[in-house]
Formats: sequence, C-alpha cells, structure tokens
Amino acid sequence: MRSTLHPPSSGRERIAHSIALNVGPLTLQGDLVVPAAARGVVLFAHGSGSGRHSPRNRFVAGALQQQGVATLLLDLLTEEEEAVDRETAHLRFDIGRPDLAGPYLPRVQAPTLLIVGGADPVVLRLNEAALRQLGVRDKELVTVPRATHLFEEPGALEEVARLAADWFVRHFEPEV
Repeated sequence: MRSTLHPPSSGRERIAHSIALNVGPLTLQGDLVVPAAARGVVLFAHGSGSGRHSPRNRFVAGALQQQGVATLLLDLLTEEEEAVDRETAHLRFDIGRPDLAGPYLPRVQAPTLLIVGGADPVVLRLNEAALRQLGVRDKELVTVPRATHLFEEPGALEEVARLAADWFVRHFEPEV
C-alpha cells in the first residue's frame, strides 16, 4: 500500500492510498482517500469502461471528500480482465449493475441510493426492479432529468455529486 498526503481544495488534509485488495486468487486495484475527521467511507465499485481513473468518478468522489466522506474507488475487473475486455467488451455488462445482484438484494441492510439518468430508460427500468427487491427500508431512486447513462449533459454530473453528497452526509450523521 502506498500513501501520500494531499491538501484538498477545502484546505483540510487528507490521506490517499493506492491499494491492492486480494480476493481469493485475484487482486483488485483501488484508490482510498480519507479526509481529516472522515465521517464514513463510500465504496465506488467499477466495471470496465468506468474505472477508478475516470474523471467522472473522481469528480463525484472529490465532492464527497469535500464533505468529509472517505472514498474507495475500486475496479471490479483485474488488470488482465480489463485488457481482455478492451478487446472483446464481453465483461463490461456483466458486473457492477444493481439488478445483477439478484438474490442478494433482499439481504441489503445499508441505506441505498440509486441515481439514474432520466433519459436512460433501460437503466432506469433495471434500477427500478432492483429497488423493489432491496430489503432495506431506507432506499431511494433518484433520476437526473434529461441525463443519459454517463451524465455528460451540462450540469448533470454536478447534480449527481450533489445528490450523493447530501445522501451520505445525512446517513453518516451520528444517531442521537
């Protein structure tokens, strides 16, 4: 594990680690950033085409970090699988979607927020089905109007970051 100290834009210190997570015979790569006095940690689990180096993912993670939330951006494909998938594209649609969690969705205990582009009817339908199966009471699906799958429209990614930061700050507050 390698760690470095980086000052975020808020002026508070944060610790950044590049990690290698061993899962059985596989090694997954990730980036962990822990702001000073972090109130919780959010795991970003990425499939192919949208990994931990993605500017979109780093933008949302940065918004969370500015609110005092630690982030772990983790690639679900190994480096070898990612190389194969760049050529074949056969793995990218087989990981990371909530509807693929199937029988595990009713067992989810953590509050869950799903954010989907309003102009992405296929992914919206898949997330609606996953939401119905989630076992946790505190769950929500939010659509970003006129946004497509990658939230590339002006202001869409900023809205995703705002929604996510609001959700996690609210859910990481200590219970009294």
